[in-house]
Amino acid sequence: MKFQYTGPDGHKTLELVAFEIMEKDEELKKNQIIEVPDDNKRLVSCLDASGYFKRVEKEESKPVKKPKQKRRTD
Repeated sequence: MKFQYTGPDGHKTLELVAFEIMEKDEELKKNQIIEVPDDNKRLVSCLDASGYFKRVEKEESKPVKKPKQKRRTD
């Protein structure tokens, strides 16, 4: 899953360092794209909750079941 960083240049994010997505001495740049493994749900939810990241690729949506129609009784 890809995220786009929308914050200021030179920012560091502890979550990305902790999950070994970036090194301690790396800094984020505005509009930088970061790839995060899909199976890492905790990091994905942290980035979703942050105001500095937005998803570039959305997950495949599950098919929506249509509600059953009610029978009319007149």
